[in-house]
Amino acid sequence: MKISTTDILVSKITESTIDEYLDLINTVKKQMPHPEWLGDLEKQDYITLLKSHAHIYVWRYQNQSIAAGMLIPTSKEDLTITLKSQQSIADVIEFGPQAVHQSYRGNQLQKIMINYLEEKAIEYGYQYIIATVHPDNQYCINNLLTTGFKKISIIELERGLREVYRKKIQDN
Repeated sequence: MKISTTDILVSKITESTIDEYLDLINTVKKQMPHPEWLGDLEKQDYITLLKSHAHIYVWRYQNQSIAAGMLIPTSKEDLTITLKSQQSIADVIEFGPQAVHQSYRGNQLQKIMINYLEEKAIEYGYQYIIATVHPDNQYCINNLLTTGFKKISIIELERGLREVYRKKIQDN
């Protein structure tokens, strides 16, 4: 369904509104040929992430949740695995799962989410964003590349092979 992206509202999810996010993620997973690409976290995992300063956002159109994305602070272990560097964890934030409801695909929503999350990462003082993507998820990869991300490595995680992308968003 084509929509006017200027009519989209973005809301930050909290522990008390996490079910809205989970409902959208579960709906999107049911529509996907590869739902494992969005991960397999439980409600408590997301609450733990929120308590650890993750930021989850939902995009709404006409009071319906149509897309979601998140920023996750990077741990030293994650930084070592994804970047293989000694970079400060205070400088790097990671994209969490991004999902678009099937009925609203084709509206460039993932690019809108990437740009919004990048603005938030800058606002929060980060210098780099990293993203891990399944190598077959060409839609996501194309959106990352067209928004300035560079592929820097391929890694093996518990959930399978992932390509790592990075973007420098600001200098010190």
